[in-house]
Amino acid sequence: SGRQYVEMTWSEDLEKWSEPVKVFNSPKGEIFNVSLTRDDNGFVFLWETNGLGKTFTMCFGRIDSLSDNWNDHIIESAVYGEHKYTGGPEVIFENGWYYLLYLEALKPGWETRITRSKNLIDWEDAPLDRPFIPFNKHHKNLPLHDSNVEEINASDPGTTVYGDEVIVYFTGGIQQRAGDLQWAKYHGTVNELMTSFFTNTD
Repeated sequence: SGRQYVEMTWSEDLEKWSEPVKVFNSPKGEIFNVSLTRDDNGFVFLWETNGLGKTFTMCFGRIDSLSDNWNDHIIESAVYGEHKYTGGPEVIFENGWYYLLYLEALKPGWETRITRSKNLIDWEDAPLDRPFIPFNKHHKNLPLHDSNVEEINASDPGTTVYGDEVIVYFTGGIQQRAGDLQWAKYHGTVNELMTSFFTNTD
C-alpha cells in the first residue's frame, strides 16, 4: 500500500499459507525491492528506498528471528548506493562476507554488478570490467517488442543451488514494457562464484 510496508507469509507445505503479517514499516520515503539472507547470527535484510540519497538506495538491518519486527533492528550507518543508481538487489552471506548483487546504470543499458562487505558499512566493489551479469546486445526477439529490438538489461537476480551448480535467474529485456526470464549456471559453490570477482584483481 503506497510502498509503505513489507508483509510476510509462511507455509509448512507450500500449499497452505498463513495470513500476511506486517514485519516492516518504511522509516522514511517509499520501499521498493527487499532481500533477506541468513548469516551466522540470524538474518540480514535490505530494502530499497527513495528516502535518502538517490532513489533505490540500499539500507540494511539485522534480525535474530523471522518473527522480529524489522524496524527495531535497522543499522543506521549501513547503506549502499546513496550517490549512484542501484536497484534490483540480492544480498547473500558467504564465509564471513555479505555480497550484494545490484543493478548499475550504463549509457546505455543496465547490468548486474557485485560488491561486498564484512560489516554492511564499508563496501568493496568488484572491478568495473567484472560485471556479475552483463546484458547481451545480440539477444533479440524480446517479449512484446519488435523482433529487432536488442537487449540492454540484465537485472533482478535470484540465486539458488542445485546439486553442484549455482543457478542465477535474472530478467533481460530493456526495462520497459516487458522482459524475459533468463538463467545462468556456474559449476561450483556460491562462495567460489562470489570470491571469483575479487581475486587476481591487480
